[in-house]
Amino acid sequence: MSSGVYVIEHVESGKKYVGSSVYIERRWQAHCWRLNANQHESKILQCAWNRYGQDAFRFSILEKVPSDKEQLLAREQFFIDQLNPEYNIHPTARSPLGSRLTSEHKAKISGALKGHSVSAETRAKLSAANLGKHLSEAAIAKRSAKMRGHLTSEETRHKISIAHTGMRHTEETRKKLSLINKGKHKLSEEHKAKLLASHLGRPMSAKNKLALLLANKGRSLSAEHRAKLSAAKKGKPASPKNVAAVAAAKRAKKEELIKCQLAEMRQLSLSATYT
Repeated sequence: MSSGVYVIEHVESGKKYVGSSVYIERRWQAHCWRLNANQHESKILQCAWNRYGQDAFRFSILEKVPSDKEQLLAREQFFIDQLNPEYNIHPTARSPLGSRLTSEHKAKISGALKGHSVSAETRAKLSAANLGKHLSEAAIAKRSAKMRGHLTSEETRHKISIAHTGMRHTEETRKKLSLINKGKHKLSEEHKAKLLASHLGRPMSAKNKLALLLANKGRSLSAEHRAKLSAAKKGKPASPKNVAAVAAAKRAKKEELIKCQLAEMRQLSLSATYT
């Protein structure tokens, strides 16, 4: 068995495919099998093979190389750079690096994945494989930089909204999320200020108000939660808007009380007149 770099060449046009293997003869057989089964990774070579047939191609060894992976790849890369083979879809030996998918190819992949749902078994395997894995600081920073300034379109927001409508976490899931996030996310003062500024003067739609009302209907705060809210508000000056709202509520309550008292007095007066 030979080890080295080989070429598959279309005799008439001279177009080539360059590869390497520790078992060249076996690799040629594997290429023939995949091409005849219409399953080759190089779609360009596959199309040419389907059009012209196996007899139109010639297989030959470019250079015999000791069966050392690094040396094989280095020599394969040398011949790719020298010959610029038209049937190789990747410009780097044994790597998809630098290759670009066509719009047609992207559309085909999108169409194939559309409506595809991952089975519960596959989800469980993915979950088990990723359990305990944490992104490095560099990876987090890279992801953050990539998403910075990215705005989600109205259409996408609407789709997300529809997908989440009526969705409620189970008690078990809530407990898990609570344990995971406990003490994990502490917002900086700068972050809090940014959030406050982004929501300031932002009116809530009637739909959102109704959704919040329905979500909180019948829900009562625990004593611990009340204590936390009380402690959070302690020493904080109320905004002019809140002061005005509280004062208006007190006035309305007082007026209602006076009305009730007057009505009661009139009732007593009428009762005294008839007796």
